[in-house]
Amino acid sequence: FSRTAQPKPFNTRRRAIVSPAQPRALPAMDDAALEKALLLAVSQGDVHSDAFAETSGVDHKKVIGLMKSLEASALVRSTAEDRSALALTPEAETYVVEGSPEAQAFAAVPAEGCSLADFKQKVSKAVSEVGFKQAMQSKWLGMVKGAEPRVERKVDAVAEDTCQVQLALVKSGRASEIPAKDLDVLVKKRKLVKQDTWKVYVVSKGASFALERKKQPADLTREM
Repeated sequence: FSRTAQPKPFNTRRRAIVSPAQPRALPAMDDAALEKALLLAVSQGDVHSDAFAETSGVDHKKVIGLMKSLEASALVRSTAEDRSALALTPEAETYVVEGSPEAQAFAAVPAEGCSLADFKQKVSKAVSEVGFKQAMQSKWLGMVKGAEPRVERKVDAVAEDTCQVQLALVKSGRASEIPAKDLDVLVKKRKLVKQDTWKVYVVSKGASFALERKKQPADLTREM
């Protein structure tokens, strides 16, 4: 018989978007070493601030601060670029680990079913409301009306938690693999995915570029 390949678990650790050509990140540098490294990098060509921060092991904001300081001395100049990417909301982050609300709702119902009241006591509000509704739409669960409404399983097991899988794809930077219609639901209807925007800078040589910053006369006077 043929053995069905088991899907590999998703790596849910957040990763920075880095060009494959970049070198591996180095230990964080002190201010002087960081300035020297940035000027050296600029001497070899344009530098993207986010990529430089990643490979230097420092926060992007620190690189921007250094860049602006060097710009004030005309050692470098910069051009801003807008970047954006899909990201998970804090709520969605929990579903990557614990399963979607609909999958949690299904798991809370025993094989023999249970009363609606008991079901609601077992789970959070998000699971009892949104999760239960989604599980019913997926035909995983059903409700039997009566003097005491009951919740029953419509399937023996959930074959795949599609919502959890798709959220994991977004988290790992692979949102393009999600069908456009499903992604639209995650963003607009369920509001589990958001659009993050930020600025990066392309740093190049300034009018007074040099491999090191020259000390001003005032600085020399203070040291004498």
